[in-house]
Amino acid sequence: MSKNNFRSEIPESLNSLTINTSKFINYNQLIRLTARYITLDQSFLTNQELNMFLKSWMSCESHLDLKSIEIDIPLSKAVNEIMDLPHEVTKNGYKIKRCDGKEAKVTFGLWTRPYLYLSIN
Repeated sequence: MSKNNFRSEIPESLNSLTINTSKFINYNQLIRLTARYITLDQSFLTNQELNMFLKSWMSCESHLDLKSIEIDIPLSKAVNEIMDLPHEVTKNGYKIKRCDGKEAKVTFGLWTRPYLYLSIN
């Protein structure tokens, strides 16, 4: 099954959403997710799409109620490509700020797979 031929309606009333095989989630579906806590394993989202997602959050265009999101990422050059946006380097990651002043911490990790984790204060 490819990400191009599978569509699924995800309920908007979810507080938490974990998808273990999220290869079918594309950028447009990601932007429409409304859960406060999101985990997308085995994602096919590109670094550029993850960058657009962070920019969308920072400009208050999406995910205003989001508390955290964890997404698998492509390994090569991930940090440079994704973090090509205004940020402050911190001891354990990056701090980004939304247009309304809300702050979030972005961290990258490699446990069983490379991932991006966004935690909103």
